[in-house]
Amino acid sequence: MSVDETVELKTCPACKQAKRPDRLYAYCRTCNRDKTKQWAEQNPEKDKIRRRTFKLRDKYGLTPLQVEAMRVAQNNCCAICSASFEIVRACVDHCHVTGKVRALLCMQCNTGLGAFHDRPDLLDRANRYVKFHKEN
Repeated sequence: MSVDETVELKTCPACKQAKRPDRLYAYCRTCNRDKTKQWAEQNPEKDKIRRRTFKLRDKYGLTPLQVEAMRVAQNNCCAICSASFEIVRACVDHCHVTGKVRALLCMQCNTGLGAFHDRPDLLDRANRYVKFHKEN
């Protein structure tokens, strides 16, 4: 007798197919995906918040409350250029090597750091370059 023969199957309430319990939560994967997609289409604002919450948790290990605390600590401004997050979108800046969250930046500053691969030596050279050409 194989292991599969001893497992009691459960029925998905949506499609009525018998599934192994480890592949069935409230619904089977296919029905769950379809129901989630339908809910998202009917609730676009809630879905946007849900997706943002998952991204913050999965990518940065943060909750929305922690991000809000960062905003307050930074006076709702970019940590580099001080642009107001009421005008520009806030991005979570993090070290790509360690994954450690550093601060909230505007998209321009975050993209700029990324373009220089978070290398202080390149940022210093770029700073000198801009200063030199500004003076000449």
